[in-house]
Amino acid sequence: MSAEALAASHALEEPRRSEAVLLARAAEAGEVPAELVGLLEQVVLASLQGGRARQLYKAEGERTLVRLLLRTPRGQEIQGQLAAVNDALDALRGRLVDEVRVGMRSPGHFTVDLRAGSIGITLTVRPYGVSVESLTA
Repeated sequence: MSAEALAASHALEEPRRSEAVLLARAAEAGEVPAELVGLLEQVVLASLQGGRARQLYKAEGERTLVRLLLRTPRGQEIQGQLAAVNDALDALRGRLVDEVRVGMRSPGHFTVDLRAGSIGITLTVRPYGVSVESLTA
């Protein structure tokens, strides 16, 4: 993580540049102060979404950064979104799925429609998460 924060510091303007250097030092020491957690989330997300994590650290390094992200408030939010989506998808358990369609509302904003008998679920997929848009029965 410290290497990612240092790399980010080269791309950022002040005062974020100095904060990224502080984040790198904190990560190296193994403890990130609360005031830098938001920046940590941004750096980890940028590394994961941009493909840098996989390119530099391979799959294991990418998984390590994902585990780190999941320990942050943003990661907890993502886990909550996933739990809500999985709870909604449980309505389809044991049913024959009649239709599955994927649509695009705009670049990076997609919908997934699932129909099984009288049950319909529409999921919204965006770069920062997935959510249940509608559930009909």
